[in-house]
Amino acid sequence: SSNGQGFEAMAAHHRASDSRRTRTVVFDFDSTLSSPLYFDRFNAWAIADKPDLLNALSIEERIANFGGTHRVASLDSMLGRLRALGVEKYIISLGERS
Repeated sequence: SSNGQGFEAMAAHHRASDSRRTRTVVFDFDSTLSSPLYFDRFNAWAIADKPDLLNALSIEERIANFGGTHRVASLDSMLGRLRALGVEKYIISLGERS
């Protein structure tokens, strides 16, 4: 029937336009991806606008600043699923481009 053909054409058009859509997710860095910790020896929080402090952390401290090994594994899994789905990922922090 012509109604069936019209529906199929509409469905095909929707699938084609859906495949051209960009899928994007935007994350904030501090307290979204990371779990900032306060470090007494620096008298400061380990956040994105303190790159010297972040670079001075040990690997264990960096992992802790992301919420520990379990949370790092969860973040890795989530980001891997987004990558597999072709989702573009962006991190916004300090409102700067890099």
